This record gives sequence, structure tokens and C-alpha cells, in this order.
Amino acid sequence: AECEELTEFIASNLVFNETGVYYLHIMVKDEAGNESIVQTSSEIYIDKTVPTVEDLEGVSASWFNENVTITIPDGSDQHSGFAGYEYSLDKGNSWITYNKETGILLTENGTYELQYRSKDFAGNYNNGTTINFGIDKDKPIIDSVVTEDGVANIVKDLNLTYTVNVTSSISGIESIKVLKIDEDSFLNKDLVLEDFASAENVSLDTK
Repeated sequence: AECEELTEFIASNLVFNETGVYYLHIMVKDEAGNESIVQTSSEIYIDKTVPTVEDLEGVSASWFNENVTITIPDGSDQHSGFAGYEYSLDKGNSWITYNKETGILLTENGTYELQYRSKDFAGNYNNGTTINFGIDKDKPIIDSVVTEDGVANIVKDLNLTYTVNVTSSISGIESIKVLKIDEDSFLNKDLVLEDFASAENVSLDTK
């Protein structure tokens, strides 16, 4: 028989409900009742299973005073294969491909909401836990310390009330410590941070 021009038909209603390997056996019958030789497709791999997603590493606190590098251990996928991670810093509006060689390096002061997800080569995604944290590398600055009566720091009361004016901090003030020393110690000893280990915490009431 003379070869006729090929006509392309598209079968678009095939549904695969389960993960697995499938084949298609195809037979064509024309209006005259002639049936073709059955043709078999190559393997079709269906993966409807999400890959695993591992916990983030490098984020163990809510605030940091230095650069933060976050890493994610590889996940796994038993079917199409683990393709990597994506992460978002803008509530999922855009996604960035995770580079496991460098991790996620964050250097700027501010608060962060980090979302991340694993993916496989079939296009399945698995969301990890969203985390919130902040970076604050600026030291708080004491602007002034004044007693409530404001008279040359001379008071008669044993219980001293004073005001500590501190510049704002994006992470907030965790504590204020007061170290009481006498005049002799003030004149003859260099103050070091270790001296504050036994210092008293004072109220964080604000006006």
C-alpha cells in the first residue's frame, strides 16, 4: 500500500493515580474495520510522592549578632530523584535555588522569615518549617545616666532611682546591669566586661 501522510492524534485524557512505571499499548482501527499492529511505548515513570525535607542547620536562636550561614542536609526521593531545595525570604513571592556549596548567607541587620522546600525531578514539592529570626550587629549605646532628682548625683536615700537613656536596638534590650564600685576601685582598677558577671540586673521599666 502506498504510504499516506501521517496524521497526529493526541491522547490527553490519560490519568495515572499511583506512583510507578507504566507502558502504553496502542492499537488503531479505521472506519473499514482494519486494525493496526499493536505498538508499545517506552517506559513512563510516574512520581506522585514528595521528596523528604530535612531540618535547617545554623539557626539555633531568635537573634544573632553576626552573619548567619544556614545549611540544609540533602533530602531523598525514591522515584524520580532528589533535585534540591528552594528558599524564599519574601513570603513565597519568589524562590531562590539553594546552593549547598555556599549555604544561605545573611549579612544585613533586620528580621527574616525564611521559607524553604525540597523538590524532585518530577516537580513534586515538600515544604519545610518556616523560621523567623533576626540579625542585630549594632551594640546598644548608653547616651546618659541621670538620677531622678538631677542634683549633681548627690542623694540621701539608700535606694537610688536613676534613668538610663539607651539608643534604640532592633533586637530590643535584654538586660541592664549595674556594677557598684567604690571610689578606690574606680581610681585604681581598669574595668573589664568580666566584672559584670556578678553585677545586678535592674528593672527595664520605660517611660
